[in-house]
Amino acid sequence: MSIDLPVRSATSVEVPTRRRASLPDRGVVILAATWFLVVGFAVLWLDRLGEGRTFFFDEWNFVVGGWRLEPDTFLAAHNGHLSIVPASVFYAMFETVGLDNYRAFRLLGIIVHVSVATAVMLYVRRRLGSLAGLGAGIAILLLGTGWQNILWPFQIGFMGSVLGFVVALLLLERRSFAADVGASACVAIALGCSGVGVAVAGAVLVETLLTRPWRRWWVALGPLFFYAIWYLAYGESQAESTNVDAIPNYVSTSGSAAIAGLYGLSLDWGRFAFGVLLGLLVAKVLHRRGLPARVLALLAMLTAFWALTALSRGQLGDPGASRYVYVGAVVIVLLIAELVPIRAARTVAIAGLVLGLVSAWATADIMRAGAGSLRLAGEIVGAEIAVVEALRQEVAADYVMDPVYAPGLEAGAYLDAVDGIGSSPASPVSAIRSLSELARVGADRVLFELAPPDVSTDEPPPGTCEPGDFVSFDAEKTIDSGTMAVVQSTDPATIVSVGRWAPPSFPVEIGDQVTIISFADDGGFGEPWTITTESQGARICFLG
Repeated sequence: MSIDLPVRSATSVEVPTRRRASLPDRGVVILAATWFLVVGFAVLWLDRLGEGRTFFFDEWNFVVGGWRLEPDTFLAAHNGHLSIVPASVFYAMFETVGLDNYRAFRLLGIIVHVSVATAVMLYVRRRLGSLAGLGAGIAILLLGTGWQNILWPFQIGFMGSVLGFVVALLLLERRSFAADVGASACVAIALGCSGVGVAVAGAVLVETLLTRPWRRWWVALGPLFFYAIWYLAYGESQAESTNVDAIPNYVSTSGSAAIAGLYGLSLDWGRFAFGVLLGLLVAKVLHRRGLPARVLALLAMLTAFWALTALSRGQLGDPGASRYVYVGAVVIVLLIAELVPIRAARTVAIAGLVLGLVSAWATADIMRAGAGSLRLAGEIVGAEIAVVEALRQEVAADYVMDPVYAPGLEAGAYLDAVDGIGSSPASPVSAIRSLSELARVGADRVLFELAPPDVSTDEPPPGTCEPGDFVSFDAEKTIDSGTMAVVQSTDPATIVSVGRWAPPSFPVEIGDQVTIISFADDGGFGEPWTITTESQGARICFLG
């Protein structure tokens, strides 16, 4: 298989030589077939990792606020981002597949990610040949440290902006009006996907200013004009003035984390590699007395993205977050492809393929761990909202179902969305028993908060629970709904623990008195309650 070695122009923007139409050579066919097989494996693996999940964190904002056909659904800022593209996609998905088929959302996210990896593969191949392109594509395709973007459909926003950036760069190399129109459309899509698009537009503007006549600056300025109109009407700044001083450290840490993320290395090794990359840039400057336009555009993209993230998210102190690593890693791979000398392309091609395979292997466990955390969150929230739906008549509209995995998700807005869309992402109540213990505890927590057992210190009805009817309370007891338990104890510190799906963990204070605990006949869950205590000398009697 031959390795194509392109000839770079003075600006380092590739201008491929036009060839006569012909059948693809054997190397291209082998590359395409290999890439197809690798992508097929990756899609199957990533799909399997996503089993047992439902909507997570920010996605719930789309669920409750993105199912109505009105301007705010598509134009309202989300954490400061213009998200018209993701919002439109989610709206279309709600209309077509509903809320009960989260797999369709996951597959959509995987498709966008595969598109990013494919674009990276093509970009690197045009510079360093097929083997290097294949290695770069594999490194991004199976980038375990970028799991938040790859496995979380909400992140089609970030990935869409990155995809728009890479495709725009490829189109700019064609030097035609039609290609420039396509590049401008890519910039517009990047801006409509997330705030990353601002960095994308800035980078494209840098390249067009350096390599294009003034009449073609519209490639970036046109989309930015419409973005400015949106910002005046809907935008909201997330920047914090206190984060300005932290920008240099945030940028260096983000760069180090992105390079380290390619191979699952520690941050210290990432800092070393980041220093090496800066050294290559210095060497390039000394060798050519300046940097090519494309290198400057890539540097502008990285610097703008990291600096803007520092301004808006620096207070959270997480420059190495997976979603940021993904963006940085993609652009760094493109940057490395620009810095490698043509004479070293053949060696780099082989090394690139090996390093790509090493990257996929080194970060696979991180991908699995990320998938596990999302699956656990999905199980917990799925069980909790199942209880909310079953007890919808008992739920206050402002009840927040899960402040950890679905913060701000209020029961009233959620139930309106379920009714409006006509389907539900909740786990079947009958399946809660088979979920993880944390999910079962979550279901019990919601049930205990919404419809707890009634506790009374009244005397039992005459003729019931005579002294001889009490039995030792030295083991866990099972109680059906519609039943009352009378607990008698002489220990003032007596506490009874109650549960339904999980081991009893919700406390009921009893003290040294006779206490009646009534378990309402809910008629819907089909699961008995369990009750236990660690107090010595407690006795219990049951009333049907």
